[in-house]
Amino acid sequence: MEDDSTDNYENPIYSYFYSVNNPKTGDLKSHHETRAGSMVKGFYKVADPEGTMREVRAFFIPGRKTGYQENMYTMPNYLNTQYHPHFPANMYNIPQV
Repeated sequence: MEDDSTDNYENPIYSYFYSVNNPKTGDLKSHHETRAGSMVKGFYKVADPEGTMREVRAFFIPGRKTGYQENMYTMPNYLNTQYHPHFPANMYNIPQV
């Protein structure tokens, strides 16, 4: 008996995203990733307890000398210097409005 089903392993394609915004715990993060064939790219963001937002953007292309590359960006005092609706205003010493 011959199997007529085919798996698409030669050109995989996917995309996913998730985020967490929990005002009770102060957890703020997100992650997004896509793949088309052999190229994968995405980013993740996370807020640390001091209020700095860190974002890492990355991509991977096999067969290139560079292959995997990532860049990190930081936004110091991200949660301290702007109103953020997902956190209580007093969590990072932000004056109540």
